[in-house]
Amino acid sequence: MKILVVGDGHSSIHEVAATKAFRKLGHQSKLFCWHTYFKSKNLFLDIYYRAQNKFIFGPKINDLNKDLIKKIIKFKPDLIFVYRGTHVKPKTISKIKFILPSCKVFGYNNDDPFSSGHPYWLWRLFMKCIPLYDLMFVYRHHNLKDFMKKKANSVALLRSWFIPELNFKIKLSKKEKLKYECDVVFVGHYENDGRLECLEEIVKKGHNLRIFGPPNE
Repeated sequence: MKILVVGDGHSSIHEVAATKAFRKLGHQSKLFCWHTYFKSKNLFLDIYYRAQNKFIFGPKINDLNKDLIKKIIKFKPDLIFVYRGTHVKPKTISKIKFILPSCKVFGYNNDDPFSSGHPYWLWRLFMKCIPLYDLMFVYRHHNLKDFMKKKANSVALLRSWFIPELNFKIKLSKKEKLKYECDVVFVGHYENDGRLECLEEIVKKGHNLRIFGPPNE
């Protein structure tokens, strides 16, 4: 099977990992990333491109959608797996289905687009695309009903995956133990979903907690 994975692509544990996993299963898998569309060595252009990436609006959004269609016409995939398709336009998915009627378009979102903690523009295009996906994978149980209410064709649960070459036991040096050793570790970013209260309770119970996550968050 020919599978095209589509997404931001800046992280090796998300779209890149999915592409490699499909290949290990024997499929012909390729990756289309859009994070490179929003970078420039020119300071002013870089700011301009980053603004388009943040608000998901502008010429660069149009460019990546046009290039995605070109990629699909050339590759002719049997399945398209869109990871967190915030930048994919509804008319792009519609055109894909017109060009390749037999091609299935699956979507996956590891975030909760129905959470009040996100700015409205982040999921603007994504929400419009929900009824166009053949199957939508979600990370949280309660999102199964949320997506069906948005007229999704089909919804299924897809939880965290395991990457063997990145997840294995290691022996820490004395210096590394001082930095990482703890009773409980939290790795991730902040969301107003009760996780802060849980972490505070862990500390109150007297456990040694360490927190790691994205910079400036």
